[in-house]
Amino acid sequence: MSQILYQYGKITKAERYDHTGRLIKTLDVQ
Repeated sequence: MSQILYQYGKITKAERYDHTGRLIKTLDVQ
């Protein structure tokens, strides 16, 4: 489930967290 959200979220939130690198950890926790 985490991988799916990460891949799809990457297109939406990844753009904002991409430069931060926290998106991976945020989805990982959830």
